[in-house]
Amino acid sequence: MDRQEPFDPNASDDSPIIAMPDLTRLVQIVWERRWTFLVGPVVFLALATLYYVQATPRFESEAKVLVINKKPTLMTDRAGLPVSHFEDYVETHQVLIESPLIVERAIRTNPEILQLESAKPSSEDEDAVDVIIEEIDVKRTTGRLSSSPDNVLEVSFSGKLPEESRLILAAVIDSYRDFLDETYKNITDETATLMTQARDVLRKELRDKEEGYREFRLESPLLGRSSEGVDTNLESLASIQREISQLKLERAEVESDLLTLQRAIQEKEPFDALLVMATEIAQKSKQTDTKDDSRLNLDNQLFPLLLSERELAVDFGPDHPKLKMLRDRIQLARNFFARPTAAFAAFSGDHESAETLLSKSGSAAEAVEMHLDYLNQKLDYLKVAEDRLDELYKEEYDEARKIAAYDIKDEAFRKEIDQTQQLYDSIITRLQDAGLVTQSGGYEAKIIAPPELGEQVWPMAIIIFPVAGLLGIMSGLGLVYLVDMADTSFRTSQEIQRRLGLPIVGLIPFIAAPKTKGSGEDAQIDAAIDMTLCAHLRPRSVHAEAYRGLRTALYFSMNAHNQNVVQVTSPNAGDGKSTTASNLAITFAQLGRKTLLIDADLRKPRVHRLFNLSGKKGLVSVIRDGADLDDVIHDTGIDGLSVIPCGPLPENPAELLTSPHFEELVEGVREKFDFVVIDTPPVLAVSDPSVVAVRVDGVLLVLRLSKSGRHPAERAKELLSRHGVNVIGVVVNNSDRGTRYGYGGYGYAYSYGNEKYLDESPLSSDSQDAT
Repeated sequence: MDRQEPFDPNASDDSPIIAMPDLTRLVQIVWERRWTFLVGPVVFLALATLYYVQATPRFESEAKVLVINKKPTLMTDRAGLPVSHFEDYVETHQVLIESPLIVERAIRTNPEILQLESAKPSSEDEDAVDVIIEEIDVKRTTGRLSSSPDNVLEVSFSGKLPEESRLILAAVIDSYRDFLDETYKNITDETATLMTQARDVLRKELRDKEEGYREFRLESPLLGRSSEGVDTNLESLASIQREISQLKLERAEVESDLLTLQRAIQEKEPFDALLVMATEIAQKSKQTDTKDDSRLNLDNQLFPLLLSERELAVDFGPDHPKLKMLRDRIQLARNFFARPTAAFAAFSGDHESAETLLSKSGSAAEAVEMHLDYLNQKLDYLKVAEDRLDELYKEEYDEARKIAAYDIKDEAFRKEIDQTQQLYDSIITRLQDAGLVTQSGGYEAKIIAPPELGEQVWPMAIIIFPVAGLLGIMSGLGLVYLVDMADTSFRTSQEIQRRLGLPIVGLIPFIAAPKTKGSGEDAQIDAAIDMTLCAHLRPRSVHAEAYRGLRTALYFSMNAHNQNVVQVTSPNAGDGKSTTASNLAITFAQLGRKTLLIDADLRKPRVHRLFNLSGKKGLVSVIRDGADLDDVIHDTGIDGLSVIPCGPLPENPAELLTSPHFEELVEGVREKFDFVVIDTPPVLAVSDPSVVAVRVDGVLLVLRLSKSGRHPAERAKELLSRHGVNVIGVVVNNSDRGTRYGYGGYGYAYSYGNEKYLDESPLSSDSQDAT
């Protein structure tokens, strides 16, 4: 018949692989190794108890100190502008309190501290100062309404006795407060002395500079300034420059008129035309003269100069250089206005018409000639006035340069005096502040919570024992982890399922064979049958029920796929595969199915001994010797169950199992029986199971809990998977026990050539690889 598709238990919903949660697995491991786990907590709690009993008690006294800055210093940036926060000075006081300076002062002030037990050094390298500094602690408190620290310091000292802790802490705080008072008083006195000396020096320097400035002002000319702050000398120079410019313009006009009239005469223009031209020039000259009345008026020019002369005479006296210079200017102006020419006087009045002018002069030629004289003399006048103004401008310019030099020196005097005055005022202000600071400045330390009697802070049972317990739990878990990692055996069926990725199809409890057979139903059983065949001998036992559960799992799944040949093997010897295969075959026979059990363990056969059968003829006889199949099938005395024992032990078992005769035998019994169970050697011992596995419908892998190692089981599963074998699932023996391995004395002896391997325990790595 054709073979059906192999059964895949992993694809079936009836046997899913359920992964155990990590936390549950951890709890289970700890419970399994609970005595190992308890070592850690017990040891640490014992050590904690010993330490708690022998540790030297420490008592801590606490106090609170408020540090006040009597005159806070406003912080400024690089530009000197104030910023929004103040100097944090409390950190400095934290360091100061626990410094050797303060502690040494406290010991000098209170020498009895040296006699206290809490201040005695424990070694020669330490002294009392070192001991106190090591045990003192200064912390800064944090405000309730904000996370920023405030100005309150919590000072504590830990000593051997409660009263000693309080006394030492009080001495240190008193030393700190005295240090603040003395230090600030000395600094204030020294500062006041230095500032007083600086004030006297600046006062003398200021007086000398003011006296020198007064002498300079008496010797220097008048430094005039207008109401708008403009220098009068510069104003005068500008005025003279404007007059000179005006004269130059007028002279240019007169020269133009004169040149025009002379050119007309040279061209012999008619006298009437010349007379008209002269009349027009005279009218234009009249307009110019009208504009210059104020300029040529002697009173208008001399009046301001005379007023300045009177003021200088009153302020500086008749012989002052400035007054002499002003009088020279007045005389120059008088000389200038005292030189009008005849021609200028003749034409300085109103100009009539040409007829009137002709009537006065007698003829046109005389009138034109008279006008030429007027223009020439006016030109001379303008030249003289311009020369006079040039001289006056030069004198004023020289005087202005002298005044400017005096002005620069005056400004330098003023700046020096102002700078010295500012320094002097600053020193005076500092001295006034120093006087106030002496009364209210510096730092003040107020005790807002005085040192109290020390309270025991060590050893603390509430800290020591919980920490010891936590460390013990951690060490216990670590110890369990290390032991579990070193233990290569399976502890639970869930672990087998998780590591191998195979479903658990059967859980067989430990079988303890009774010493004597029972009565009643058991009395009818052949005494030669092995007592481990509980499915037949004790059908009502939990063991028989476990095998029937295994039968049910296999029957429905394999029957659904028309599969009826199953192989039973194990990773190592002693896992109970032969017992499992025999009891499984019995349960199928009890179901009314025609069942055949084949012992394919051609190296260490055991099935014939379990059923008390002859092993002379069997599987080897059919494969090797060509015996008839019916001749080697033995009746077991159990309804529906037949057995093919191993037969004579061959020299080449692997070759026999790979022969076509074995395959033909399997196909033959598949047709003749409803269910066939084949018992084979361990997978890791020899290659026989892998050879048989490719010819069956499925393989059951039998493991003994806490007997089979993890690595052998994983290698067995990997080896079967590599050959494409359909592993139906795992049968776990001794599922209710973790330490007993059962039947005892079960082992394999395999001979290959001249070597003999005794396998009465799980194979080592080397022997398994060699096999």
